[in-house]
Amino acid sequence: MDRVLAFALHGGAYWAFVLVVAPAAVEPQAWAALYLAGLVALGLWLREPVSMPARRRALEVLGYSMLLGLWFFGADRGLAVLGNSVKPRLVLPDVLGGLELYWMLTPGAAAVALGRLAATCRLPGKA
Repeated sequence: MDRVLAFALHGGAYWAFVLVVAPAAVEPQAWAALYLAGLVALGLWLREPVSMPARRRALEVLGYSMLLGLWFFGADRGLAVLGNSVKPRLVLPDVLGGLELYWMLTPGAAAVALGRLAATCRLPGKA
């Protein structure tokens, strides 16, 4: 049951974030590919035994992915405000579908961490 909750929370958090914040420049196939990568990562992470360090690690991944995502987003917006006079922007390859690093970190890694956190909400032996 905990795994079902983990995958449900991962999917709900991911697609809610994408629907609310998604830029129009990113192709839907890129969002779907990132979601599938998150499902694989969460499935592999759920194979670990549930313990307090696992919960702590999930919180760390959630915190760092949000922090780094916001940091890279701010840096990108700062470059956009400067008119790219400091550094010309790289053109993302078409294979990424327009996904930039902060879009991979924030909904991608954070949703996986939320799913793992949901799976660790009940430790073994506790009612």
